[in-house]
Amino acid sequence: MIPESITALEIVLYVVVFIAGSATAIIYLWLLHLSVGKIVRDAAPSLLAFVGFFFRIFLCGASFFLCSLGGRFDRLAVSVIGFAIMRLIAINVIRSFPTSHKPGEGPPR
Repeated sequence: MIPESITALEIVLYVVVFIAGSATAIIYLWLLHLSVGKIVRDAAPSLLAFVGFFFRIFLCGASFFLCSLGGRFDRLAVSVIGFAIMRLIAINVIRSFPTSHKPGEGPPR
């Protein structure tokens, strides 16, 4: 459903939905970081990985659902694009951090 003319309100809504997708990516990656850190120290890592995965998927699904209310799949697409762009930015930022180990090796213990 592509409207013939896009109003200023729709442009603002697209920006808000893009920001919501970006915020979802930031929260998703932060929760992933916390989960991985806890999995290493936990007594039942498989349960923690399982619960953490489904919580993150639920968070993304709920966010994308709210962005596409009313059958507006164009807003869903904008939200997913915001998620993907923020994920790529986060990956590039993380890769720019210096490491104290060689590629292919684990972190020093």
